Amino acid sequence: MRTLSLYEVSERFAPFAKTSGASKNTNRKSSALPHDLMHRMSGQNHMSRGLFAMNATHERTGLWFVLGLAYVAYHLYLSKYAMPIDILVQNLSIFFMIGAAFWAGQTYAYSHTASKLLIVVCSLLFGLTLFTIGDATTHHIYNTLTLSNLISYSNDASTPLLAALILYSAIILLYSCTYGLSYSINACIGLILISLLVICGVTFEQTSQNIALWISGWSLLSVFWIKSYSHTRKVYALYQCE
Repeated sequence: MRTLSLYEVSERFAPFAKTSGASKNTNRKSSALPHDLMHRMSGQNHMSRGLFAMNATHERTGLWFVLGLAYVAYHLYLSKYAMPIDILVQNLSIFFMIGAAFWAGQTYAYSHTASKLLIVVCSLLFGLTLFTIGDATTHHIYNTLTLSNLISYSNDASTPLLAALILYSAIILLYSCTYGLSYSINACIGLILISLLVICGVTFEQTSQNIALWISGWSLLSVFWIKSYSHTRKVYALYQCE
């Protein structure tokens, strides 16, 4: 539905200047010039917002989902004999929610108001989840982040695909640091989030309570995933009347 709404904005407002609507030439009695200008300005504004939100369909995000789908498919394939069907469906739903949250967050990251709201809400959820999972302390993480624990975690045959996905995410964020300071700040925040998710994935026991952690964490990362490449700011200009 979000994808259709973005394309709908583009289709509705892209040829706006060529359509016959309210105009001072064709409908001068019912449409004043200020109303006509404001209508055209709002149409252009909606078009730019829709096109900017389409950054969520960029190739780098598409490749992220290709790697993610490969990991999910291989992980479920390996688990089909070890888990009952209801657990497999539950895990598939969890993967879907994580991917949907990561993609949907990108479509709203272009907006200052929406992105700030997403950052605040997802940060609170992420912090509260870390606090309520249990033993979410620095001492616990230090004790469980051991070589033996890392080796036991890497015994899963699907771990290389997950590692490739995480490494790809980190490389994409690192590359955006070459674009400038504002992009580097967002990229560094994204790298910190990825590091936290990796540490939590290795140290915490995988239970159903961790679902909120992964959804809120990847949703928060999605905002900085877009902002590390698409920096927006409001510009105000005064036009001199002739």
